[in-house]
Amino acid sequence: IRPILRRKPPDPTGLSVHAAEERDYEEIAARSNRFYEDFQLYSVMSPDWLQSYIDAAPHVYGYFVVRDASGAQVAGAMTSLRAALMYDEIRRMPRVLKLVNDRLLNIVPSDGMLRSMEVNFLWYERLDAGRYLWNTLRWMFRDQVGTVTANFDARSRLNDAFQVKPWHRPKIS
Repeated sequence: IRPILRRKPPDPTGLSVHAAEERDYEEIAARSNRFYEDFQLYSVMSPDWLQSYIDAAPHVYGYFVVRDASGAQVAGAMTSLRAALMYDEIRRMPRVLKLVNDRLLNIVPSDGMLRSMEVNFLWYERLDAGRYLWNTLRWMFRDQVGTVTANFDARSRLNDAFQVKPWHRPKIS
């Protein structure tokens, strides 16, 4: 779980974020499948699957790509706007947690309503493009959500894009 960004991230030279269009889906599926080919729990993506998923709830699901100066896709990710469907309400937070949240974490808003978005299937051909997409999505949805989540294996190269520090990760033993 990461908080949204209040300031727009700087645009790397020649990169821009765009909402994907149906004509992009074949290339998106191919690039995503290539990125995840060595992952064990990844289901192969197809253009039809992507189209049907987004069409089922376009106010919830979206797909964004980063293009370089030549127009080539260099990163992509699906968004799931969980806040369009539900929110979590935090009541009676212990005083110490509230103090840490209010001064440092900024994950639970003052009204106690957790509105979140998930970023899934992030892939990238350039690390700077992957990081740019992750941070831009955290900024783009700042008026709709307070937190953005991504599920991934921290041992994978996705950790380089999400820049998750060891103290941000839960310990499971």
